[in-house]
Amino acid sequence: SVEHTVAMLGFTPTSSEGFVEYGAAFHALNSLSAILSIIGSLTVIVTFIAFPQLRRFFARLAVYLALSDLWLCTSLLLGQSHAPHYTKCHIQSLLGTYFGLASVLWTVAIADALRRVLLARDLCVETKYESRLHIAAWGLPLVAVALTLGFRVSGPAGLTCWIRNTTTGTVVRMITFYIPLWAGIAYAIWVYWHVSSLMRRLLAQHQIDGSSEYESSVWEYQHDIDRQRRSLNCLLL
Repeated sequence: SVEHTVAMLGFTPTSSEGFVEYGAAFHALNSLSAILSIIGSLTVIVTFIAFPQLRRFFARLAVYLALSDLWLCTSLLLGQSHAPHYTKCHIQSLLGTYFGLASVLWTVAIADALRRVLLARDLCVETKYESRLHIAAWGLPLVAVALTLGFRVSGPAGLTCWIRNTTTGTVVRMITFYIPLWAGIAYAIWVYWHVSSLMRRLLAQHQIDGSSEYESSVWEYQHDIDRQRRSLNCLLL
């Protein structure tokens, strides 16, 4: 039966010491996804280091996000820590709390930088805001860690060690991760919508204003417009 097959593959959870236990296949997939994310983060970091000409403002923001994701996924590879190995469990919990929120905040920082440059036309965003972004994106996760330690809610939390699934732990989860996550998603969608609308308006305006440059070849002009439209669609995916 389907239920028997799922159980054999290890996708049927059971509970033990605050963890949700899955089979080897599930944990293998979880580890594989973490390893692939680590490889992607390392690729971004190595590329940034290897090519000095790429060390611009937005590239730096991408590196900060990659560093956060690198450590977050590294914490996932620690696996479950049963008694008496709760020291590793607390380390994993604090790493997940800190870098989970840091990843969200750096994603929001990239979206906000795009808004400032493209929508607000603030070309001084690098000199005016980068230091503030560091304070917010690295500092607020320290507050999250302090809350986790202060309320003593770190520990086994389902698949890994994070913030325990207690009443207090649920509140701390909401404050330190879920509310920033959903607010960040909503803000990123808002920025994406307005930036995509702006890019399409600029492309439409270019299509009108630039037609005179291609009077000798209407086909060449249409080909260039189609190429720019495809590039815009790829950029906005």
